[in-house]
Amino acid sequence: MKNQEKQAFISRHTEKVKDKKIESKQYPGITEKGVDIAKERAKKEILELIEQSEPGSVIFIGGATEQVRTKSTAEVYGDELKEALKNREDEFLVIIRKDIQEKAKEKGYTKTVEQIVEALNANQDKKVIIDFPMFLKDFSMERLGWVDKQGNLTQYADKLLKRNNDDDYASAKDWIENKGKMGDLEGPDPEEAAKGYKRAIERLEEFAKKYIGDRPLVIGMVGHSWDIEAYMTYLLNHGRVDVEGFEKIAKGRIIGDAELTKIKISPIMTTVSYRGEDFVVK
Repeated sequence: MKNQEKQAFISRHTEKVKDKKIESKQYPGITEKGVDIAKERAKKEILELIEQSEPGSVIFIGGATEQVRTKSTAEVYGDELKEALKNREDEFLVIIRKDIQEKAKEKGYTKTVEQIVEALNANQDKKVIIDFPMFLKDFSMERLGWVDKQGNLTQYADKLLKRNNDDDYASAKDWIENKGKMGDLEGPDPEEAAKGYKRAIERLEEFAKKYIGDRPLVIGMVGHSWDIEAYMTYLLNHGRVDVEGFEKIAKGRIIGDAELTKIKISPIMTTVSYRGEDFVVK
């Protein structure tokens, strides 16, 4: 019988490099403190989600933006999960980005994908974790209008932060309340940002299902705070991204470094675990 339940988790990237903070040598775009935060998140919340998933589940941490800090955060998750599960090979198969890249250098990506599919088919009873974060255009900060081609803040994003004294929560509220407009400046549309995250989940699911068939699937993605807040508002506010809905779920703070939101979708309802609360969307 075809599995009709879908699961996903969306994480904000961990602490980024700014204000003279030292960048991690292994993971570009994030700090050493950020690496530690992401490791703790992987060992506790992500591992717990995996443990609670259906037998034979495939956990595909496959989504990131063009900003390197999102991909690095996802790679920390994969590396830490592999370390945490190294003595449980009878229950789990963990394939991380480095494994895939090393095999691809030797055999090419087509052959490597074939071998991964063979491994999936040979391990039907195991839970399989694949950590290979890919850039998704629906996540793109440039496409939405947060950054330019060089990765610098657009005039809109820069002015939004400045007029809110670099306060993330106040800036996100301002953005949503004014629907991405500031005088003559026009920034990202909050509803379009939210719908982009929805499309990203659907496209990752479609991509993964081509290789895993009807096995239970958990999608993992790493994105950015304001866009995640817009998506959560959209999801928990009946498809509307407005300031009342945002304030109701955000409760005075923005999503933190490497903080997770977990989503479970069935034909009957959607359950969202967010900020320590469970929400049901019929």
